Amino acid sequence: MKAMIVLLLAISYGLVGCVSISTLQDAETTKKGEMSHTVAIGNIGGEVDVDGASGLPGDLADEISVPMIDYMFRYGFHESMDFGLRISGSSYGADWKWNFINGEFGLASGLGIGISEYEIESGSTKEKYSLQDLVIPVYTHYNFNETLRGYLVPKFVIRSVNTNATGVENTSNNLLGATIGLKINKWFVEYTTLTGESEESEEDISVSQFAAGYTF
Repeated sequence: MKAMIVLLLAISYGLVGCVSISTLQDAETTKKGEMSHTVAIGNIGGEVDVDGASGLPGDLADEISVPMIDYMFRYGFHESMDFGLRISGSSYGADWKWNFINGEFGLASGLGIGISEYEIESGSTKEKYSLQDLVIPVYTHYNFNETLRGYLVPKFVIRSVNTNATGVENTSNNLLGATIGLKINKWFVEYTTLTGESEESEEDISVSQFAAGYTF
């Protein structure tokens, strides 16, 4: 049970303290040969619930909430494709996006990865954890007028948690959720939520993030 509690704390910390789940973009790609930069600030929070020894639901890890800063760089390498690099807290990521429709309604697909490493200190012991995300999103947007756009991005995330902690096993989590956002010219605000269950245990995981930013 002690190992389980340590792992739950590690997952919760990794969910909110290291890896951003914000989207920061809609279905439109950066024009071929051009670059864009996005900066956003917000708040990310997460919680892990697990069945207690009695079999009744109980929180073994308290909900955690911390501020988050995101930076994303994008470059258009094709008329309908671009790629991005991002830094979010202590995590790093990259993604590719392919736009199919870019009119009043927009539609695109993509693929992204995220990597983060961090330490949890307990007394005189420091244990290292690493997280790897594989993100599969579908980008959609709708232009209400020339300056106002709404966007919705469903996403599926495969998250692996690896550790060198004694008595704690590596885990894999499948998370499903979406980002909903509103963009006015180059300013935007969005909310992302993901939920799922660990494949190795009965952990119910939820994480959400609010972000507001500017693209230039």
